[in-house]
Amino acid sequence: MRKVISVLAWKGGCSKTTVATNIAWYYQLQGKKVLLVDTDRPEQITSSNWAALNDESSLITCVSINSDKSKVIERDINELSRGYDIVVIDGRPGSSPIATACIKLADLVILPVVPSPADMWVFEKMADLIQSRQEMTNGLPKAGILFSMTRHNSKIQDLAKVELEPFEIPFINTNLDIRDEYKYCIGLGDGVCSPGKNTGAKNEFEAVMVEIEGFLND
Repeated sequence: MRKVISVLAWKGGCSKTTVATNIAWYYQLQGKKVLLVDTDRPEQITSSNWAALNDESSLITCVSINSDKSKVIERDINELSRGYDIVVIDGRPGSSPIATACIKLADLVILPVVPSPADMWVFEKMADLIQSRQEMTNGLPKAGILFSMTRHNSKIQDLAKVELEPFEIPFINTNLDIRDEYKYCIGLGDGVCSPGKNTGAKNEFEAVMVEIEGFLND
């Protein structure tokens, strides 16, 4: 059965595309048929650029859908995703109609958050969209907060967690630390879970994927 994972954030700079492309890459390494959907505006596309960099990325079908209309987003993704095992949607920052469509289509929403005041200030907007949908659909889609660009043993993510706990959205227990490997892989069109990659980044992201699988299969 097809599973749809939407990676969403209200603001840019939180590793949204890094997370989306690495999820897609992980699943293609598992032999899944993967569709990656880039919903950014044409001048801001990132997942599409990533997919064009590596011949092996052709194993992942990447499409760009940049309409501003939620109904068009829903229709196009539903039509294009037929026959795929996994659909990963790289959402557009700060757009209520597009975010609403991506939430409606999803089985799971991943919310990358940098533990900083700027991200805390806008998180409520995305949480409201998700919880409004969950109230209408018996708690679906599931959602998880993923701290990104963290520093090992830093206390700031603990403080950020306290700030976000009242929203009652579960946390993914593994954080994505600041690692050059994530930047290298974006620039090469591959992912950190490939054989031979930095073990720190690979082990970290594989641990995230174990938790994502737990959300999807629960």
